[in-house]
Amino acid sequence: MPTNKNATLRYRTLDNLLCSEEWSTIEDMISACEKSISEECGRQETVSRVTIYKDLEFLSG
Repeated sequence: MPTNKNATLRYRTLDNLLCSEEWSTIEDMISACEKSISEECGRQETVSRVTIYKDLEFLSG
């Protein structure tokens, strides 16, 4: 799967987590992103902490 599609899935997943009433740790965010990518493409992908931090920075502004 192209990187930009992975990014779109991560952004959507992070947005859903951030809009929820519950707090999410960075580990929760990584797991949720990996799960959504796995469900969408049918293979295991690893998402790093740095990727999540950069995604959050991108989403914030």
